[in-house]
This record gives sequence, structure tokens and C-alpha cells, in this order.
Amino acid sequence: MSFIIGVYFVVACLGIYLLFKLFSKTPPKFIIGIIHGAVALFGIGALIFYISMAKGDTPYMSVFFFVIALCIGGGMLATTMLKKKFPKWIAFIHIAFALAGIIVLYKFWINTL
Repeated sequence: MSFIIGVYFVVACLGIYLLFKLFSKTPPKFIIGIIHGAVALFGIGALIFYISMAKGDTPYMSVFFFVIALCIGGGMLATTMLKKKFPKWIAFIHIAFALAGIIVLYKFWINTL
């Protein structure tokens, strides 16, 4: 579980960088968004693996929040690849779901220590 928390720490750091770049004059490098999404997807896979092997209580709600954030992020990626702009408020919805998943995961981790 500590490894998964570390993965999402990296994802959050990349996400914060992308958020700052979204509101700056210089757009972020496309590869940073790809890495952000790929590491987040790896984190979801690792979390699902953990849930499938764990006995007792599991952080299944965090997977739910992360999958919704993944779908929204995929939409933002598709929009960017089509050279169109997405409304900035969609990024905040993505952040809200991802943050909810991180909070649920963190609370679960703290309770298992």
C-alpha cells in the first residue's frame, strides 16, 4: 500500500505542474501529460491488484473516484490531441475526483498502519 501511495504522490506532483502550466502563457509539454496519465493508470492497476489480493476491508471507493478522473482526463487528452481547447473547469472536476480518490486511499492507508 505504501508503494501505491508513493505512485499517487508522483501523479499528484505531475498534476500540480500541469495545472500551473494550464494557467500560464506557455503550454505544458505533451509528454508530461502522457506520463501523468500512464503513471495514474499504473496506480489504478496496482490498486486493483491490491484489492483483489487483500482480505477484509479494501479501498474500493478510491478506485471508483480514480476511474472517473481517468475518464475525464482521457477526454481532456483526446481534446488536446484534436488540437482543440477544453474548458478549464473540466480540469477542476478531474482534480476533484482524483483528490477524492487520494483522500479515501490515504485514510484507508492510515487506518491500516
